[in-house]
Amino acid sequence: MYMDNRINGVEDKFFITGGKEWEYTDLYEGNVKTGELKLLLKAEFPHDGSKHIIKDHITKEFYGYKQTYGYRDDKGELMLLTMIQNSLDGKEGMKDYLSLYNYDKKKWKYRYEKADRVPSSYYKILGKRIYYRGGGRMTCHDIETGKTIWRTKKSFSQTFDAFAIGEGKLIGANGEDMLVCYDLATGNELWRTERGMGGNGASKMYVLNGIVYFISGSLHGGDIQTGKYIWKISSPDMTFYGSGAFFKPEIWVIPGRDGKK
Repeated sequence: MYMDNRINGVEDKFFITGGKEWEYTDLYEGNVKTGELKLLLKAEFPHDGSKHIIKDHITKEFYGYKQTYGYRDDKGELMLLTMIQNSLDGKEGMKDYLSLYNYDKKKWKYRYEKADRVPSSYYKILGKRIYYRGGGRMTCHDIETGKTIWRTKKSFSQTFDAFAIGEGKLIGANGEDMLVCYDLATGNELWRTERGMGGNGASKMYVLNGIVYFISGSLHGGDIQTGKYIWKISSPDMTFYGSGAFFKPEIWVIPGRDGKK
């Protein structure tokens, strides 16, 4: 048995997936104070006819729960937002489905709302919306209903190694080494940089004081209104081009003291 290393919690509870590698992932509930772990939701496989997909050693796809987020709704009830990977019709391969579980009432508010294939670590939740990258595009859903609010045009290059949300915008670093900015409310594209402006293999991205920060070999700072570079800093160990020195793709951004930038 294996356990995922991504844990999300609410109050004294935390939620984590685990199961048999390359086969299924159940959802577990843990107690922060005692460390007790117990099964909450068992992965279901609704169509026996699809089991050949699981046994296919080439695809190595699993069924069950992906990363799960807990929050209190307007009524104060504990809700669990999760992606379920499954094959509902028993004919096609695995797909991802957005689902919302009412923990207090022990029932699903909705289940199996179709989503794009989503890498587990690429969700962001803001208010009552979830944003994620998958299937070569960015997508936004209403978490209360699971319905799609907007979805960008599909593009092979829109792999989005990383994306950040700030000041009403969503900014992603795509596979063509460029940044793309979308209006957070509508999904309309606002601007994109030229190729070579950074983005391939980018670190996590942060927005603070109108600047988007990320690392892609060098440390980058860009204006979120226009996408124009403010500065680009190479590793201090890079004494000449091609020396191999670079920043690791890890970055943290914090406000300055007394409101200073």
